[in-house]
Amino acid sequence: MMIARIRILLVAILLGGPAAIPFSAKAGETQGPLMGRIVDSVSQRLDYGLEVMVESEQWFQDTKPTFLHYEIMPQLIWHYSPRYDFAIGYERDETYGVDEMGNDTIDRANQGWASMTVKIPLKDWYFSSRQQFQGGIGDSEGEIYTFRHLVRAEYRKPFLPLKITPFVSNEYFLNLREGDIAENRFTVGLLYPFNKAVSVELFGMRDDTWMPDGNSMVSPVVGMNVKVSF
Repeated sequence: MMIARIRILLVAILLGGPAAIPFSAKAGETQGPLMGRIVDSVSQRLDYGLEVMVESEQWFQDTKPTFLHYEIMPQLIWHYSPRYDFAIGYERDETYGVDEMGNDTIDRANQGWASMTVKIPLKDWYFSSRQQFQGGIGDSEGEIYTFRHLVRAEYRKPFLPLKITPFVSNEYFLNLREGDIAENRFTVGLLYPFNKAVSVELFGMRDDTWMPDGNSMVSPVVGMNVKVSF
């Protein structure tokens, strides 16, 4: 009985997580606009534990009809073992804005990256940790060197309806040139597997960004992640 109550409590915390994320900015922080994020990927498993994937990402703002930021990321993943994955890839970014004269602008960046993911299944829980180094050239930033660390926990329990999986994750972006954390993304959401090939995640996120001048901004984000794997 006690174990069952603990399980129910954990599920309630994870399911209720999006409502509990502190979206509002505190004193000294700038409140950012409501953002939308859509991620989709298509992958194909190959021999020798290899997998090729093309992933794209679009960011939207509530006051604008078109996306503000776009990423395309072809990559090659090596499933070395049930515990470890290694990957290399390329990232093309485009950020759209408006200059002081009211003209539309596009800021582009091209980066290569390499990552390692450690996966730890523990009974009803599934933990993962991804470390990623990336570097390249941007129109406005010049040389870019970043370390990203993503940790994620999923609660996988058969009694949940429709095999829904609650999850929570956190990822920070460390600017290796400046030695400062430039961004942090805290996410809570639900994963629903339609079938063996298609899964969908719905999530809420708190996105913290820190500017070079010392100012910071907090933006609430809602989004969807669609994965197709063959």
